[in-house]
Amino acid sequence: MLFQPIFSDYERYVIRPNQQQALEDSRQLLLQHPDMRVAVEGYCDDPGYTEYNLALAEERADPAKHALVQAGVSPDRITTASFGKHNIRLRRE
Repeated sequence: MLFQPIFSDYERYVIRPNQQQALEDSRQLLLQHPDMRVAVEGYCDDPGYTEYNLALAEERADPAKHALVQAGVSPDRITTASFGKHNIRLRRE
Protein backbone atom coordinates (compact mmCIF):
# COMPACT_ATOMS: atom_id res chain seq x y z
CA MET A 1 0.00 0.00 0.00
CA LEU A 2 1.24 3.45 -0.81
CA PHE A 3 0.55 6.63 1.04
CA GLN A 4 0.13 9.96 -0.67
CA PRO A 5 3.00 12.43 -0.32
CA ILE A 6 2.43 15.34 2.04
CA PHE A 7 4.14 18.57 1.03
CA SER A 8 5.62 21.54 2.82
CA ASP A 9 6.52 24.87 1.28
CA TYR A 10 10.03 25.64 0.05
CA GLU A 11 12.49 25.73 2.97
CA ARG A 12 9.64 25.11 5.42
CA TYR A 13 8.56 22.12 7.46
CA VAL A 14 4.96 22.99 8.36
CA ILE A 15 2.44 20.79 6.55
CA ARG A 16 0.51 22.82 3.99
CA PRO A 17 -3.19 23.31 4.84
CA ASN A 18 -4.18 21.78 1.49
CA GLN A 19 -2.39 18.55 2.49
CA GLN A 20 -4.75 17.74 5.36
CA GLN A 21 -6.81 15.30 3.26
CA ALA A 22 -3.72 13.25 2.41
CA LEU A 23 -2.87 13.15 6.11
CA GLU A 24 -6.42 12.08 6.96
CA ASP A 25 -6.31 9.36 4.30
CA SER A 26 -3.10 8.05 5.86
CA ARG A 27 -4.66 8.09 9.32
CA GLN A 28 -7.71 6.17 8.09
CA LEU A 29 -5.56 3.57 6.36
CA LEU A 30 -3.47 3.04 9.49
CA LEU A 31 -6.54 2.76 11.71
CA GLN A 32 -8.14 0.25 9.33
CA HIS A 33 -4.96 -1.86 9.38
CA PRO A 34 -3.83 -1.97 13.03
CA ASP A 35 -0.89 -4.27 12.29
CA MET A 36 0.55 -1.96 9.62
CA ARG A 37 3.68 0.03 10.34
CA VAL A 38 4.75 3.08 8.36
CA ALA A 39 7.94 5.05 7.76
CA VAL A 40 7.40 8.78 7.40
CA GLU A 41 10.19 10.09 5.20
CA GLY A 42 11.21 13.73 5.08
CA TYR A 43 12.96 15.03 1.99
CA CYS A 44 14.76 18.27 1.35
CA ASP A 45 15.18 20.75 -1.45
CA ASP A 46 18.18 20.49 -3.78
CA PRO A 47 20.18 23.62 -2.87
CA GLY A 48 21.91 24.05 0.47
CA TYR A 49 24.38 22.36 2.76
CA THR A 50 24.02 18.68 3.57
CA GLU A 51 23.61 19.23 7.33
CA TYR A 52 20.95 21.88 6.80
CA ASN A 53 19.07 19.72 4.31
CA LEU A 54 19.10 16.67 6.60
CA ALA A 55 17.80 18.76 9.48
CA LEU A 56 15.07 20.25 7.28
CA ALA A 57 14.10 16.80 6.05
CA GLU A 58 13.80 15.57 9.65
CA GLU A 59 11.73 18.63 10.56
CA ARG A 60 9.40 17.74 7.67
CA ALA A 61 8.87 14.15 8.81
CA ASP A 62 8.22 14.97 12.47
CA PRO A 63 4.98 17.03 12.05
CA ALA A 64 3.39 14.26 9.97
CA LYS A 65 4.24 11.67 12.62
CA HIS A 66 2.98 13.98 15.36
CA ALA A 67 -0.32 14.58 13.53
CA LEU A 68 -0.87 10.83 13.06
CA VAL A 69 -0.14 10.16 16.74
CA GLN A 70 -2.50 12.96 17.80
CA ALA A 71 -5.16 11.36 15.59
CA GLY A 72 -4.91 8.03 17.41
CA VAL A 73 -2.16 6.06 15.67
CA SER A 74 0.30 4.48 18.11
CA PRO A 75 3.77 6.08 17.87
CA ASP A 76 5.26 2.58 18.00
CA ARG A 77 3.90 2.00 14.50
CA ILE A 78 5.58 5.05 12.97
CA THR A 79 9.25 5.59 12.24
CA THR A 80 10.78 8.64 10.64
CA ALA A 81 13.70 9.06 8.28
CA SER A 82 15.29 12.08 6.68
CA PHE A 83 16.89 12.23 3.29
CA GLY A 84 19.21 14.98 2.19
CA LYS A 85 20.74 16.22 -1.00
CA HIS A 86 21.57 12.78 -2.40
CA ASN A 87 18.05 11.33 -2.11
CA ILE A 88 15.87 14.11 -3.47
CA ARG A 89 12.33 13.17 -4.53
CA LEU A 90 11.55 16.15 -6.73
CA ARG A 91 14.11 18.44 -8.30
CA ARG A 92 13.31 22.07 -8.89
CA GLU A 93 13.88 23.15 -12.49
